[in-house]
Amino acid sequence: MAAARTPPPPAAPDRPFWRHPVFGLAVSSLAAALLFFITLWLQGENERRAQQRMIEDNPRLRDLTAGLRSMIDSRAEMAGIKAPAALWIGRISEYKESSAIDGSPPIAIVALSRPALLAGTSALKDSSNRVEIAGDPAIFQGPAPVKGESWIIAVRRDPEGRNSLHTAVRASQPNR
Repeated sequence: MAAARTPPPPAAPDRPFWRHPVFGLAVSSLAAALLFFITLWLQGENERRAQQRMIEDNPRLRDLTAGLRSMIDSRAEMAGIKAPAALWIGRISEYKESSAIDGSPPIAIVALSRPALLAGTSALKDSSNRVEIAGDPAIFQGPAPVKGESWIIAVRRDPEGRNSLHTAVRASQPNR
């Protein structure tokens, strides 16, 4: 009886795995995705730093934010007063004003896009992309907010974690 032949060992690949086109495509895709997310992060950082410089360069905004920060920091001592819980700066992405039918006062709802928290804490409902705030439209002294404008807004919170307007100041005009 003849001995069974064993198959020959598989041939060695003619090129290493890192030279395979699929590997190169995967690495290129990963590098492009990483570059995209780093660019988004850097744009956000650049916008936050520009907002911070805008506040530091304007004495009116600098004094206002310093006063609101001190109110937020001493909030525990002012338990009886409705002190602000957070201080936000961001661009207006949406502004709506309800028209009261039954005689109740109107309510303004404003949404900040890509807000930056200057002082205090964010609520559970707040996100890094959007913060919604409701309150009396008279707090916006002067003309109503326009989409694209930067505003500094101090908010109070109810027990459910909803934001309500405390103070609102226009920080810049919209980018056109």
